[in-house]
Amino acid sequence: MAVIEDDPYGELYFGAAPVPPLRALDPDVIYLGTFSKTLAPALRMGWMVVPSALYPLVYNSKEATDMLSDRFVQRAVVRTAGDGWLDRHLDEARPFYRARRDNLLGALEREMPDSVNWTQPEGGFFTWVTLPNGLHAEDLLPLALQHRVGFLPGSCFYPDATPRSGFRLSYPTLAPDVAAEGIRRLGAATRELIGSMTSPR
Repeated sequence: MAVIEDDPYGELYFGAAPVPPLRALDPDVIYLGTFSKTLAPALRMGWMVVPSALYPLVYNSKEATDMLSDRFVQRAVVRTAGDGWLDRHLDEARPFYRARRDNLLGALEREMPDSVNWTQPEGGFFTWVTLPNGLHAEDLLPLALQHRVGFLPGSCFYPDATPRSGFRLSYPTLAPDVAAEGIRRLGAATRELIGSMTSPR
């Protein structure tokens, strides 16, 4: 049985450096990384660190799948990562994304009912919001769309697609005022949903 560690956001931390990856503890772990979160989404380029015994299998599988990735893009990524530019870029990106996170969390604190909870991410691009009293994010989404704001329900991230109380919000790309307005609208929709569930019938 293989242990696969997928770590797309490991370099995007906001406080102290995170704990080392599992691969640092066990050379049999297969480690996956990507440049699509740290350089540009359109790159769709990543890497694998595999046990030496698996290298021929991985190499042959890659060769059989798509022959070669774009050589020009690969060389540009290697140059970017190799000359220190990527490290300097990440040093600037972390506080930028942390400020975007803080803006979103502040808006949630102002606009959401007290019965709603959310995570306090220490890195990455997303926070997870949880509705109270068994309410489902699928129930909230139509109301949110009426307020002209949207989100991805938690069921999108589970293989069984069962309705769940949680949903995901992303904070890196929206300007602070746009994100704050979106959360204001989402808060109004959430209060509307909770009110409809608690009002006398």
